[in-house]
Amino acid sequence: MIVRTSRDFTCISASGKDWRDISRQVLSAFEKTDKTYSLGLLYATQDLCEDLGSILTLFQSVSQVEQWVANTAPSVFANGEIHANKPGLVCMLCKLDREDFCLFPRSEIGLGRTKEVLAPWLQENEALLGLIHSDISLKQDTAQILKELNNYTEAYLVGGLTSPAKDTTQLSDNIATDSCSGVLFSRSLKIITALSQGCLPIGEPHEVTKAEGPIVAELDKQKAFDVFKADLKAFAEAKSRRENSNGDSSGDPDCLLTEAEDFPQGELDSIAKGEIHVAFSVAGSDVKDYLVRNLAGVEPDHGWIVAASPVYEGDELLFVHRDRETIRSDLSRMLVDIRNRTTRDQGTFSPKAALYISCIGRTREGYGMSAEEEISLVEEILGPVPLIGFYARGEISNDRLYGYTGILTLFL
Repeated sequence: MIVRTSRDFTCISASGKDWRDISRQVLSAFEKTDKTYSLGLLYATQDLCEDLGSILTLFQSVSQVEQWVANTAPSVFANGEIHANKPGLVCMLCKLDREDFCLFPRSEIGLGRTKEVLAPWLQENEALLGLIHSDISLKQDTAQILKELNNYTEAYLVGGLTSPAKDTTQLSDNIATDSCSGVLFSRSLKIITALSQGCLPIGEPHEVTKAEGPIVAELDKQKAFDVFKADLKAFAEAKSRRENSNGDSSGDPDCLLTEAEDFPQGELDSIAKGEIHVAFSVAGSDVKDYLVRNLAGVEPDHGWIVAASPVYEGDELLFVHRDRETIRSDLSRMLVDIRNRTTRDQGTFSPKAALYISCIGRTREGYGMSAEEEISLVEEILGPVPLIGFYARGEISNDRLYGYTGILTLFL
């Protein structure tokens, strides 16, 4: 068991043979605090799905903390400790004024009902940030709920989608499956958030000039495959030059791309579905943000590329490269940037607590960083801050659903 405490927050991580054993550990740690908390965040591995109701009842009774928001996921972590493929639980106890947050279970927030449900709290408070947990089976509903929450509350939203398991559990004062739940935080709190895509852009954005469904026929009024081929070749040549300048003579652009007629279809498909993705620029973003989607395939004979989502004429599309090194590099950049921003704004870097939600796809063997390496890097740059989080099947930032990202939120 690992415990970290700061002013207003205590974060506890524990694992054991069953929910009773784990709960005893957590409550033993809680007994050593000042017990004046008002909100609890709780993430458990899916081994504890069926026991989450019992855990909640026990925690509410012993801790006297009435308000809880929880989620089950395949992997959860806190304070540098990761729990996966075994019973594990992490929780963060928050000492906040009761008017500074508002819970909303999915059973009360339906499409078109957001204003009705949240109006009483929003009449007295202005929302700054919303933490959202949603089952991936509700992906389409979730997208609509995010837009509704964002439009009505103007809160910045962060969160993640849980695994597609029949026993996935959401909790926001009550237990539910196939659910979406969360909590809004008011503007009287100091909170900062940042996103790491883990990608390196390949070339410049292109305008989609002909598309139907997921098929992109033309980019910049040229065959989409020809544009893809040219961007990937330029990327491979630049990579080769970098490797050669570092004394690595093995850098050869032909190992990534040759002329289309010489390029085996299977090898091209392997590249497209592995490390190369399509991304769509977010209109109006002042940080050149983009949404990454899988590249489902290419059709050199037709001159097409195929995305894993619908594409529309007028969209701005670019190709991006993601592998272990780009994930690590971009995560480091994001962590250093949020540390510098906080220090500049606050005069020092001393966050009270941190919440990190990452994509389980970033830890895929042979592709990304291991969970241990990723969380270790977060810990290394942030320092010994009480930290809690989980691995998701899709991540929420603002009113959009992302993939393969890491989202960090700091309570200052």
